[in-house]
Amino acid sequence: MKTKILSLLLLALPLLAIDYRVKLEPYQSISIKSETSGIVKTVKKANHSFVTKSSVVRLNAASLDIEIASLKNELNNQNKIYKIQKARHASKSKLDSISYYEKTQEELSKRQALQSLYSLRKQLKLKQEQRKKYTFQVSKKYVGDIYVNEGEFVSPGMKIMDVYDISKSKLTLYVSKEDLVDIRDKEIYVGGQKSDYKINYVASTTDTNYISSYKVELTKDNNDLGMQFGKIVQVEFKTKYGE
Repeated sequence: MKTKILSLLLLALPLLAIDYRVKLEPYQSISIKSETSGIVKTVKKANHSFVTKSSVVRLNAASLDIEIASLKNELNNQNKIYKIQKARHASKSKLDSISYYEKTQEELSKRQALQSLYSLRKQLKLKQEQRKKYTFQVSKKYVGDIYVNEGEFVSPGMKIMDVYDISKSKLTLYVSKEDLVDIRDKEIYVGGQKSDYKINYVASTTDTNYISSYKVELTKDNNDLGMQFGKIVQVEFKTKYGE
């Protein structure tokens, strides 16, 4: 009779579980800092909201815009000069009445025009790359705190805003060596419910802070823009009894 009761009790415990309390986090947290100096021109009211695509913060780049416009004009003119020089060289190189020296000079002029064209293109590209640093654009990310205001001076290294990638949610645990055994074969429950979380990462060495534990990272795709990140959830790794 005792054996029968014990068997029934064991059947009533279909799962063994490893239990943790873990903070729900975004997949990635990014601290945006300025790479240049300037005066803040515009700041959109995007803090604590999901941004599909928008330039959230802009620095005043009026003088740089003038330089870029001037370089574009120079580049356009130089391109015309090069085309003329190239046509002259092609035309004169076919004439027997033109001396070798004159033909050489025409070729040299063409090469100089081409070199000037390349130089202007390089200058324009560098200025355009520099211009990008004056705009802080966010695409499909959640904006947290914004640390600057319109009219404020920004220096290199100054923090502009916090941005979070919430396309996935993440749970980070620190697991003992014993509990790590066959952890990839266990079912993952969050808040008492079987979840879609998958093990994304298992450390092969113990953690520098939790020296007797191994870091384990769980992730899953997130389609809920209103997910409450920061809350503590219960995470369990369950396996069927007897497995």
